[in-house]
Amino acid sequence: MGRPRAYIHQANSVVIARTPAELNGFIDHVERAGKPITPVAPTVAISPLEPGGLAALLHDDGVDIAGTYAIQPHVTDPQLDWQEKKAVGLGAIRAAINQAIDEQRQVELHYFATSHHGAATIRVIDPWSLTGNLLTGWCHLRHDERSFALERIGTAVLLRTPIANRPTSS
Repeated sequence: MGRPRAYIHQANSVVIARTPAELNGFIDHVERAGKPITPVAPTVAISPLEPGGLAALLHDDGVDIAGTYAIQPHVTDPQLDWQEKKAVGLGAIRAAINQAIDEQRQVELHYFATSHHGAATIRVIDPWSLTGNLLTGWCHLRHDERSFALERIGTAVLLRTPIANRPTSS
């Protein structure tokens, strides 16, 4: 068995049919108009055509369009690859916090505070900066800006949720 192989196609539109025969009919309509379309699964095809143009082309040939959907990513919205990720160990925790800062995502810390005899608390943080071994951000448990020493973090969970509080300008 050889190395895995991936095929990458640019797609502005995805056509989903109920049956392979129905998809073949859609492909025939598009190809007769001299436009590009590529089947990628038995009932799925992709095209570099804009969704509105492809829908109009199919509709003009008598195809009922069940719906057209546009997906536009926004920097402040979670992206499709945003998954919760648990980090244990200083290096993994640092990497998770840096990713949270870069992507403006919340992080859940299992933090061993110096108070309460080192008992762990669970804190959801809006991380703002990581300088050396000190994380600064908004602590939802304390409803205030706080700093956290990395060596006191037992685990960090990178959450899907975007940060809710931003640093105040001084």
